[in-house]
Amino acid sequence: MAPVWGACDLAEIWANRADVTLLDTDFDQGQSFLHVWTAWRQATQRPRLLHYVGIAPAAPVGCMATSDMAQTLFAACFALEPGFHRITLEEGKEGRVLLTLCLGEKKTMLAEQRLQADGVWIAAPDDAFWDAWSVKLLAQRCRRGAWVCAPAWNPLFASAGFERDTGVGVCMRYNPRWAISTSRNKASPPMVQPGRCAVVGAGMAGASVAHALAQRGWQVQVFDQESSPAAAASGVPVGLAVPQLSTDDNPRSRITRCGIRLLLQQARSLLQQDQDWSPSGVLERGIDGQAVWHTQAAWIKPAELVRAWLNHPSIRFVAQARIERLTHVDALWQLHDAHNRALGDFELVVLANALGCIPLLRDVSSPAVHKLQAMHGTLSYGRHAEAIPNLPPTPVNGHGYFIPAVPVASGTQWLLGATFEPDALKAADIWAQHACNMQRLPQLWPPGGTELGETLERGPLELWSATRCVSLDRLPLLGPLLATAQSQLWLCTGLGSRGLSFAPLCAELLVANLMGEPLPLEKSLVAKLDANRA
Repeated sequence: MAPVWGACDLAEIWANRADVTLLDTDFDQGQSFLHVWTAWRQATQRPRLLHYVGIAPAAPVGCMATSDMAQTLFAACFALEPGFHRITLEEGKEGRVLLTLCLGEKKTMLAEQRLQADGVWIAAPDDAFWDAWSVKLLAQRCRRGAWVCAPAWNPLFASAGFERDTGVGVCMRYNPRWAISTSRNKASPPMVQPGRCAVVGAGMAGASVAHALAQRGWQVQVFDQESSPAAAASGVPVGLAVPQLSTDDNPRSRITRCGIRLLLQQARSLLQQDQDWSPSGVLERGIDGQAVWHTQAAWIKPAELVRAWLNHPSIRFVAQARIERLTHVDALWQLHDAHNRALGDFELVVLANALGCIPLLRDVSSPAVHKLQAMHGTLSYGRHAEAIPNLPPTPVNGHGYFIPAVPVASGTQWLLGATFEPDALKAADIWAQHACNMQRLPQLWPPGGTELGETLERGPLELWSATRCVSLDRLPLLGPLLATAQSQLWLCTGLGSRGLSFAPLCAELLVANLMGEPLPLEKSLVAKLDANRA
């Protein structure tokens, strides 16, 4: 293959590699990425997984897009806000292309990375940017032997361990004369190769993790004490995926925004639109009555998404398997059921069974178990048995949510909820919980919420209740509890009432940390989800 990435030959960069990471510090309108994507498509020998990390001050606008690939790229970049954005642009039996677009000031975005690049593209000869600190940041994000293509040579690169090569422009290799410190990514667990994994819990958390691992070559068994997946809180008939607003755009807001974009990509790929989900958008109505429209929002049937995640040839679902005990023997984990039967040997175990993880962690010293609590919720829903006047045209969110129309086997359904009750005795009175749901309607829909509630009460009515697992700060607990190069025990729980927003992101974060892939979220935000955080 002729060189297509400046002076660096892509075929040499990704030769005999199953996965490759490329870093582009000057993404601009994505010209270099489109060259790489085209080369990847045309190559007879290529990595099955191509990670491309691009840094830009703002999202590309795409006004000059002519090719189908360019149009696909710019459509995926629509209305992106500052921060990291994981975008899946190619996925199938032939391989995957993942773009992580990092929007913001270049040095900040470079510092937020945790990756080991195989190749780096520097388009802008910005000598003011490439000071000693920036060059050191770049070196810390390169594997030994990584190619770097730059417009000009800077002596600072030599002092950081880069060697100049010949070619068109300037091509360098990262090949320091000294041993590379293992502390450069000391926050990361030891990287492991795909093997056998057990996931405990078949809700949104467990199914999303299983799917992400299976896509990377793991053989995954998913154990659940129920007879079918999504039998607990993830079995809510319909849920909303909507960004969380905050005046200061706090970490929870930024994390959920990133998670929802990932979720919508997966929904488009795995689910039937307008039957299993709909990119309906959502009207957010605050306590002060002000309304905000969310374009990146949707209603989704979580159970259908869970089943789609588990529908992978490398995933086996094991029903009615109540895991009572974990043991660690000869660098492998063994799972034991209520009859003390061993259910297999695994290099990796992920506990994604909500509050059920607590007894399994009795022998593991982790602060995570003290940060979880039960939160009970009741959802009211029913069929459209008569014409319903004053229905809002789209889902409405605020203090609770109302979804006006979702197709089901028996017709069309409305949903209203859900309560968020820590007191189990109060939660047990589900009709009082239903009354709380109905009281929200006038605030959610001022044009006619009171009359709407009266109409809904006359029709067929059902109630659904479940117990959610939440953390004290309302963010998931994700990370390794025990981690060596041979065996790992991970936790993914505490998703609360935002499982749709958090689950796909937590799954991508888990595999990124586990396998040394680029993070789908800023490093500073990843720390907010650490299972062992203070």
